Amino acid sequence: MRDDRVTDHRIGEHVYGVSRLLNGAKELDALIDMVQMEARYERLIEHLQEQQNLKSSSAADSSNS
Repeated sequence: MRDDRVTDHRIGEHVYGVSRLLNGAKELDALIDMVQMEARYERLIEHLQEQQNLKSSSAADSSNS
């Protein structure tokens, strides 16, 4: 690794010290936590959008009756 850096572009985080990360440094745990939090956030947004779409669809069906 030329820059001795791990980057996760999904969350925009850079962690330096690849060898420490590979040995399980606390920064690895922090990076994993951030990625998991982002994944939960994305799932929540998707769920809320699906609920909104169902609500909109249901309202449209009711007004057409």
